[in-house]
Amino acid sequence: MLKIKTKGNWDRTDKFFKKSVKITKIEDITTLAERCIERLKEATPKDSGLTAESWSYEIVKDRGKKTLYITNSNVQNGVKIALLLEFGHATTGGTWVEGQNFIGPITQEEYNKILSETWKELNRL
Repeated sequence: MLKIKTKGNWDRTDKFFKKSVKITKIEDITTLAERCIERLKEATPKDSGLTAESWSYEIVKDRGKKTLYITNSNVQNGVKIALLLEFGHATTGGTWVEGQNFIGPITQEEYNKILSETWKELNRL
């Protein structure tokens, strides 16, 4: 039989989590989204410019949680053009057009900034 005895309470832990929920110094998610969209617009390969101008975002709030969705609305014949530019594609003539890899690095950098800012704030508590 295993018996566990504890002393004390969870007051300090509760206090930490309550403070962490109220962090206000981290950039607003709208600011982060707009910065990411601007960077994507600048980095998108341009022919007509339609794909670059088709970036947008949506912030979904649910049960105290915010989720950021980055989207591109340029769809031609059911194909998302931004993904063709990112990953590459075959042409009707059978040649391969290499992808530009511009979406992944930008979104990863922005994600890392959010993590870094959050970690700094949590360490200040």
